[in-house]
Amino acid sequence: MICLDDAIREAWKRRDQWSEVLLRGALQCICGHIPGAIVQWDVEAGEDWARILSNGRVLALLRVDCPLALVGKRDDDLTSNCLSDVVVLSVESMQEPIFSGDRDVIQLLCSGPLTKEFDEKRFSIDELWWATV
Repeated sequence: MICLDDAIREAWKRRDQWSEVLLRGALQCICGHIPGAIVQWDVEAGEDWARILSNGRVLALLRVDCPLALVGKRDDDLTSNCLSDVVVLSVESMQEPIFSGDRDVIQLLCSGPLTKEFDEKRFSIDELWWATV
């Protein structure tokens, strides 16, 4: 299992240095480096993650409220120049349940209570996104 606690804590410590302007700049930069990449982020719905997709595949997730990015390993070289002020976790898979974390730490990423169905001992990045979006 890959524990996300350190990355989440570090990004949370830096949240006062993060803004929507910086997030939008990072998203624009990444999309400029990856042909066909699009941003999926419903601002009006209050989503806490922005996703970058290409051909239906999630390339990266960036937090709105703190400088945290979860980036697919095969795309991390394309995004590294755009994320210099961001805590970046390069992940092998967005779908494999190979991640873990302390429930209280993961709760930092939730605007409401983390559901009891979420298994913090074993989850995928997709499951984390669904639980904290």
